[in-house]
Amino acid sequence: MVNVLHIVQSLNTGGLERFVIELMRTYSADVVAYVVCLEEAGDLAANSEGTTVIALNEKPGLKLWAIYKIIQICKTNKIQLIHTHNEAAHFYGSLAGVLTGLPIVHTRHGRYAHNSSKKMLMNIFSSFLATAIVGVSEDVTNMLIKMEKISFPKALTILNGVDIDHFSPRFASTITDKNNDINRNSIMIGIVARLVKVKDHSNLLKACHELKKSDVNFKLLIVGDGCERSRLENEVDTLGLRECVEFMGVRKDIASILRQLDIYVLSSISEGISLTLLEAMSCSLPVVATDVGGNSEVVIDGETGFIVPARHPELLATKILAMINDNDLRIKMGKSGRERIIKCFSILQTAKTYRQLYQHVMGNIYA
Repeated sequence: MVNVLHIVQSLNTGGLERFVIELMRTYSADVVAYVVCLEEAGDLAANSEGTTVIALNEKPGLKLWAIYKIIQICKTNKIQLIHTHNEAAHFYGSLAGVLTGLPIVHTRHGRYAHNSSKKMLMNIFSSFLATAIVGVSEDVTNMLIKMEKISFPKALTILNGVDIDHFSPRFASTITDKNNDINRNSIMIGIVARLVKVKDHSNLLKACHELKKSDVNFKLLIVGDGCERSRLENEVDTLGLRECVEFMGVRKDIASILRQLDIYVLSSISEGISLTLLEAMSCSLPVVATDVGGNSEVVIDGETGFIVPARHPELLATKILAMINDNDLRIKMGKSGRERIIKCFSILQTAKTYRQLYQHVMGNIYA
């Protein structure tokens, strides 16, 4: 039996947070998971299904006493391994691990936008203390090796995974959006992502503006929320897209929504490996994704979808239009995408690989 403590910023809605919950659900029976949220527990904490979730309710900023709290949690719950996720958790968890003598696994879910040398040095320091650093894609792992000088075997790749049974192809299921106006006579295009600048929804909206010039009947569903929502809604009006764009907000029925789509688009300017991209492909959706981060490791260009440069709305529109005009192409790409997810990106395989890593680092520490 292994007692693992995951440390996250919070369990608010996001790909990282959903992945942590799904990983804990899929662990083998000999792994007992606990979660520490540095800030609030978050709305996804209710999905943790019996896992102990402890919220420290700290405000953003350096709070060294959080390390003491984590150490006490480790002692109380007989924790044997600390698993951290992204910057702040990495810092606090690594220090707590060193002070308790516990092995530390850190997962890097994407590229950090370092805007100060202080943050970069803190990250390098945390990585130095950690036992193993996992990149969720080869792109992320290569960045770790190049930018933070972490070498193999300490730096390794474990690909993100999804529940291929839950995210399955379209059945005779229906969803009802909040305004009850989903029009199945249109080609349904969708994106599931936080409404933040890094996801570059503006690029997709500009591509939709180009699509309108081709006189095709489509509707874009935007699932998610965030600080960019008001600006994006204004941009929809400016581009004359109000009748074909629907903001659906945060939803819990992501699998059902994906099954109603014909095409999935990811317009980000930075990614690790997008969980929603994996989920869409698992639902047999053809995808168009920007050539950033691990997207090109997931999507085989021309086979499971199309890869396009970031911030090129005209080219993005061209690839979406090619799918709109060719139903057979959409079906073929969707089927190939589903097969690729089953082969390479199943959460069962991801959980198994993490368990093997836990065994390895614990063996090195306790040998």
